[in-house]
Amino acid sequence: DVELDRGCARHGWTVVGGRAAGGGAWKHGGGLDRRARVEQVMSRDGPVCVWCGRRIDTDLVRATTGHVVPRSKGGPSWIENELAACARCNHERGHRGLGEYADECEALGRVPDRGALTDALERLDVAIGERGGQRRARRYLEAQRRRLRNQLR
Repeated sequence: DVELDRGCARHGWTVVGGRAAGGGAWKHGGGLDRRARVEQVMSRDGPVCVWCGRRIDTDLVRATTGHVVPRSKGGPSWIENELAACARCNHERGHRGLGEYADECEALGRVPDRGALTDALERLDVAIGERGGQRRARRYLEAQRRRLRNQLR
């Protein structure tokens, strides 16, 4: 169904193996594999963990991407919803909010980049505005933006 295909594409899915309605499959996240997604996010954000400041382009620190709005909270699987993070911080954060986990990182002596977190929220807000949808993510995004703004004052 053409309308379904358009809707899926608008929300960050890419067809793999031909037209989806014609037997192909939809792949989440713009069609990039995990490694390509990590490389694209590190190219955009730099090779530094947003939570602890460690370089993540080394053999000692595994690079991952974490979601700005967790998938469990309605976050889309879009590149705009990903941040460069080390595997340790990404795993420890789980589904906690940006502000909450940034506070925890600071309590542990880490230096989260609150400016990068704010930029990521803005970038995702723009993407949602352009693509539409994402009702759950919008509510979560607004709450996180308010919290970070209040913390930066």
